[in-house]
Amino acid sequence: MWNQQSVEIRGQIYMTGGAIANSKTYLKQTCVLNEKSWCFDNLSDMHYERDAHGCTKWLNRYIIVVGSWHGTESTSTCESYDVIKNEWNLLPKLNDATCAPGLVVMQDRYLYKLGGTSDIGKVEMLDLIQPKDKMKWVSITTSNKFGRKHTINRCLLHPLPRNDKSFLVLGCHFGRSEKPFVYDIKDNMYTQF
Repeated sequence: MWNQQSVEIRGQIYMTGGAIANSKTYLKQTCVLNEKSWCFDNLSDMHYERDAHGCTKWLNRYIIVVGSWHGTESTSTCESYDVIKNEWNLLPKLNDATCAPGLVVMQDRYLYKLGGTSDIGKVEMLDLIQPKDKMKWVSITTSNKFGRKHTINRCLLHPLPRNDKSFLVLGCHFGRSEKPFVYDIKDNMYTQF
């Protein structure tokens, strides 16, 4: 297995997608670590196969996955998993298809997608509490004057505890490290961390 993603919710470790090594088999699977048997128990499958996708949690109840490295349709699709109901629901498609993006939920409401194979000069945001028929990704163009690279693969995004308007961006571009920086959602600016 490789390129699967994991997230902790309610004290349990969940894993999504991935690929079987040395094959072209990409997975829709969702599983949870059973700490009694130390095996992974299978749960409901995602709608799309995904590997090297973005993954985060929301409200300590939902897993959100975005994009994929392989697949045609899955690179722009998004879905959320309810750990209580054991079901996946589709979210609106991205404006720009991607793989390996960073995801973070701010203010318990706004999902931000940054990096991956998308230019970091374009951030996308989805309001998670909008009614389904009004939900859509909003593209935010920012001046990409910070850092050396236009794309940051497999970046990690973390809200900063001192406020609810900025998050830390950690990552690299195909093995070449990029200095950490901060994105301010209110001012739409990058600054050095």
